[in-house]
Amino acid sequence: MKSDNDDLRVSYRGNARKSKRIPSIIVYSTKNRSEKCTEILPAWKISVQWNNKWQKLKQSPLFLYSAYKDNRLPNNNYIRILAMSKGKLTKRIFCRIWFHDNKTSVMEAEVDELWVAYWDYAKPHEYYRPLLVSCSINEHSKSIAVSVITEPCQEPTNVFWFNSTHSNTKQTKDFAICLKPLNFQNDISLRLLEWLELQILLGASNITTYMYHLNQRTFEILRIYEASGRISIINHTLPENSSENLSKSESSLDQAIWQKRRHEMLIYNDCFYKYIESHKFVINLDLDEAIIPLKHNSWIELLEYIKDKNPKVFHSASISVRNVYFFEKFGDESNSSLPKYFHMLRHLQRSTNFTPPGFAQKSFFPTRYAMSVSNHYALKSLYPGIRTSTLISKDLAQMHHYRASCPSKMEKECKENYMKFQKRDPAILRFKDKLVKNVIKQIKELNSTAFASGDALM
Repeated sequence: MKSDNDDLRVSYRGNARKSKRIPSIIVYSTKNRSEKCTEILPAWKISVQWNNKWQKLKQSPLFLYSAYKDNRLPNNNYIRILAMSKGKLTKRIFCRIWFHDNKTSVMEAEVDELWVAYWDYAKPHEYYRPLLVSCSINEHSKSIAVSVITEPCQEPTNVFWFNSTHSNTKQTKDFAICLKPLNFQNDISLRLLEWLELQILLGASNITTYMYHLNQRTFEILRIYEASGRISIINHTLPENSSENLSKSESSLDQAIWQKRRHEMLIYNDCFYKYIESHKFVINLDLDEAIIPLKHNSWIELLEYIKDKNPKVFHSASISVRNVYFFEKFGDESNSSLPKYFHMLRHLQRSTNFTPPGFAQKSFFPTRYAMSVSNHYALKSLYPGIRTSTLISKDLAQMHHYRASCPSKMEKECKENYMKFQKRDPAILRFKDKLVKNVIKQIKELNSTAFASGDALM
């Protein structure tokens, strides 16, 4: 007997091999009467309704961003679609899935809002909301494209094509980093170089960064790293031209902080799904953050040590590291021989107190176990019974957060608990020699190539 969750069963009629149009299909629903869909257009004939880089649904507040195949579950494959809904999505939606044999099926979608209500409760009409739309597919099916529709027989106005070379290749790389959309008009080239080389030194093989606005010279740095295959740059826009409301100054984003945070949830998950086949772990970081191992030379050494000591830690959708602030107001090492552009290596004064577990922590997301993620921890596990988060001892690693001052949303608490007490922490200096060597090497190469015309980095 079928369960209540088996909402849709599809049967095919006719032979579509020589037909210009896909034959009729009958969509059976356990909740509604059966409907006969006739003369379905093939996927390649769909007229896509665009909104910036987003695809639209007909008569729906839904904006579609990207789609991925997810073959991680042994007996149940999925198509995952990242989307934003203007206000709360209240109606059922469906996936129309297209196959190599010219057949098509329809499946009701499962929708998860990529948000936690206690972060910021919203009324039904408020905000563009980030969504993960999931549709189950047969594990042996060879799907080539997916469309999202609001009625089973609706003609789609969107379509996402899958890579024809898609395969279940074994994960061969360890760590990928995801950066939320960058919005800097000031030149942060040298700070960026130090940050990039530190992440690579610790074990990052790939970094994906999304971008709103960026200083030209800073952008050129990213372009050069992109040419080396280390970085992917994605120009990001918001639905319905809402990106036009973003001033080129960072402060303007803070005027709609909770909308900004919701957009970031979509980006983090889009980036996560880019790496589920190729990498074992994904890390969501900002440019003022770094996860520093205290007793090991790399992230992989740290995690292998933890796995040897307690294998159960890895049965979690996020392996998290406690946050500690390195405020600029604490000052830098003024007598250091290091050039001033080594911001992290010169700022060794930190708050004595760590932030509480769950607050501002950053995580290694095992792509084997996480279904959806946030900037701090996993939102949902792929398997029932798998924990969403496990915390690493702060004796083994700490998340360095290099801020100018206290976060505005918690200024009073921050000044009392974190700004008030400080200590010197030289943990990052374990990586000093290699980091300095690599950064200076990059600066010399950049000055002799990209900035040879006279606009040198130093």
